[in-house]
Amino acid sequence: MRPSTFWPLAPASLALALLIVSPPLFAEPNASQWTVVKKYDGKTFSTQGLKKLTTQANGWSQYEFTDGRSLWENVGKGYFAVIETDGTQIYRFAANEYSYQFPDGRTITTDPVKGTRSWNVGNGDPAPDFDLPTLDGKSAVKLSSLRGKVVFLDFWASWCGPCQNALPGTEALYKQFQGKGLQVLGINIEGDAAKAVQNAKTLGLTFPSLMAKNGPEGANWGTVQIAEYGVTGIPHGFLIDKKGIIRASDTLVDDKALIQKLLAE
Repeated sequence: MRPSTFWPLAPASLALALLIVSPPLFAEPNASQWTVVKKYDGKTFSTQGLKKLTTQANGWSQYEFTDGRSLWENVGKGYFAVIETDGTQIYRFAANEYSYQFPDGRTITTDPVKGTRSWNVGNGDPAPDFDLPTLDGKSAVKLSSLRGKVVFLDFWASWCGPCQNALPGTEALYKQFQGKGLQVLGINIEGDAAKAVQNAKTLGLTFPSLMAKNGPEGANWGTVQIAEYGVTGIPHGFLIDKKGIIRASDTLVDDKALIQKLLAE
């Protein structure tokens, strides 16, 4: 999730020829996506009557609706995240700011009070380059140096409850495909290497993670990579092909058919 200064997994500008062959999958939100926006915009939630699944030390609690949806709530901060049964994620990070992350990779951000809304498209765009240090600071990885490999990026933080649920899936993906040409990289955004290292150790993660670069507003949602990739909630995944083009965002780690397809290209 995303606290203003959390989340569970949003969006960046190439070889013209490749874009002609593989255009973005969409240009504007579709009718069903706007239906979800209208359903949640301006809404708050009560946990009364909901089944509590877990409470974490960072203030986040997970509840379950009778229809299978999940609700993550941080009472102290006034944030919430709802996960629909199809994987759509809805967040409220401030009194009037809502973010909708859809399985097709689209993210829509709205402010129902101001009447503003914006959306991002990631599929078909070149992945912004970076040169970031590993968590231990002993080495660094430059994304453009990985051309010729399929790359999966997973944005995460130790304070992110949904990340804790998703990271073991990323680890399983890494173990299955690391010998077949897939490079898995975590992008930790919290700016605290010690906490990130301890969290990775606790979860038994062996895939490499990098520290995102702090921006003018600091770590977490102020990091450079959060801005460049248009990420509005975590965990967030990007699947990048051998030419450095984003082929899927909000990628589910079980989308193995697409991974195998990109590895064979």
